[in-house]
Amino acid sequence: MPKLVFEVISILFIHIYVVYASSQDAPKIQRFQFPEKLKVNEKAGATCMVRSGKPPYTFRWLKDNKELTSQDNVAIQTGESFSTLFIDPVTHTSAGNYTCLVKNSAAVDSYSSTLTVIGDANFFLRRDQSSLKNGTLLLSPISAEDDGEYTCTASNGLSEALEKTIVILVHGNFLYSK
Repeated sequence: MPKLVFEVISILFIHIYVVYASSQDAPKIQRFQFPEKLKVNEKAGATCMVRSGKPPYTFRWLKDNKELTSQDNVAIQTGESFSTLFIDPVTHTSAGNYTCLVKNSAAVDSYSSTLTVIGDANFFLRRDQSSLKNGTLLLSPISAEDDGEYTCTASNGLSEALEKTIVILVHGNFLYSK
């Protein structure tokens, strides 16, 4: 075989081997997901684990494409081939798209999962002398001064708030004992 052909074949083989070796060394993340429909004050976590690739690895977490670090209710623990994100407690602001990035000398891989938060409705009433207990309007004791409009606003922090206004008319004689 002529020397030039041998050198071209050798160069192609080395190039193919280097590309193959690099793809073997690139990190691959195992899929992860958050539990469905987390409630406010629950705990959540996700583990980003490398299923293949050549260490050492560098891990980063993003929330809605912004860098995420350990703070307040978020903790990140990283080992040699995994990184775990803990959220305790879950709040309405915890909802979002979480991405784990893992990098080594050969490449970068990423995987994303969405955390959805559902919440108990918060009720707000516009009238000073009344109160809500478990979403129930309580007027006690009732008097003629309780006549009027009452507006209840319910919000769970995920969608547009609902609002309802009612009119209360109080009739009758009132006896008070003090």
